[in-house]
Amino acid sequence: MKKTFLLGVVFITIYMFMSLAFVYAADEKKEKNSKLTTFFEVGEKITDLFGYEDTDILDDIRYLRHSVSFNQKASPKLSYTISQLLERRNYDKNDLFDNKFTQTTVSATYRLGESECFLMPQELRTSYMFKLKNYVHTISGADNNDYEQNKFSLGVSYIGSNKNWQIDYDTGINSFDYARNSINNENKIFNQIQLRKKILDNKLDIYTGYKIQYAERKNGDDRTEPEKMVGFDFKPGLKYLSLVSFRFENGKTETREEEVREDIRDYKYERFITKVDFPIASRLSNSFVHKYIYRKYDNFNKSYHQLKLNNTTRYTQIDDKVRVLYYELGFEYKEGDFIVSDPSNYKWIAETLSLTYEKKKNLKVTSGFSFRRKEFSSSPISDSKRWVYTLGLEKAISPGLSLAFDLRKEWRDYYQGGADKTYEVYKMSLNYKF
Repeated sequence: MKKTFLLGVVFITIYMFMSLAFVYAADEKKEKNSKLTTFFEVGEKITDLFGYEDTDILDDIRYLRHSVSFNQKASPKLSYTISQLLERRNYDKNDLFDNKFTQTTVSATYRLGESECFLMPQELRTSYMFKLKNYVHTISGADNNDYEQNKFSLGVSYIGSNKNWQIDYDTGINSFDYARNSINNENKIFNQIQLRKKILDNKLDIYTGYKIQYAERKNGDDRTEPEKMVGFDFKPGLKYLSLVSFRFENGKTETREEEVREDIRDYKYERFITKVDFPIASRLSNSFVHKYIYRKYDNFNKSYHQLKLNNTTRYTQIDDKVRVLYYELGFEYKEGDFIVSDPSNYKWIAETLSLTYEKKKNLKVTSGFSFRRKEFSSSPISDSKRWVYTLGLEKAISPGLSLAFDLRKEWRDYYQGGADKTYEVYKMSLNYKF
């Protein structure tokens, strides 16, 4: 009954928004703003670059990913997006996690005019996401962890005059339905509110947010998952300081909320993110980012502290009406401290040099080279050094059509451990505006 009601609400809502789109398309004669985006990506990456925590699942992943997205601004008030993502992952050692999935998302936003009634919002939005994930075992065949995910949300926004403040409120349901292993079934009801306020002549943006989810689980382990966020963006307009940004987030969630994870783990987390941008000279600028992450699992020995430092210096050689040419020198330091599993503790150091040339509205070329070194405090057999080359090409075929090609190639050398290896990733993209 719940599922039937949910699907009914979803399709009625989508039908209403799509009907509005066709009405506006028929009534308005001016040109519409539409965009079609698609990409195809194939290659191989190690799990830490794919998005996994280091040493949680240490493996190589061969994958194929294809996405199509269509966005249309049907009128000055109404816009909608339809997208689909297809992906296949094959693990080198962990055959248990081999899988393929499809994910379809439909979302729409309707902007209302200003009203004298303070209860009337200025923006309405809705979104529906359906995901079907199947685990494909080379050895053992079908898996009990195949599942469907349905996520539906409704939201409103209240926007102040001159956009000096904004309040966003969203509510919805997120359900996981397993084909065989029904003990993992879960229904979540979530509510989220965010506030943004501009002060000091628009130099300071203050952010705060709160999200709470009520999880009803088939295994009886019902949970309440609160999440909080505060932060600010400060643009002082000084000669040697252009931006100071800060975010703090903490709360409870689970790994199924993350796109890359294959397991089901509950955890608490804290995140501190600070960014400082400061010009050095007319053509020379610097950006520094500091991140601290703490994650504590309920029943898993991979709880960790993580520190990330990233510094990027840019020198712009050419910037005129036709061309842009700049160089970037980057340095990254990352340190992971696992609370229980000491052999997993590591340090990561990377130096990067890249060049970007852009012929405005026509051609963009980006090429970069980096050297990365990773060392484990108690397990030197896993120490490695990496050389990475990246190339990006983007070409405008017509005023509304552009094609892009991206290449990433990595050479990895293990000092004492396994055999050296080469990884390659290729990506083709198309963007069409009409």
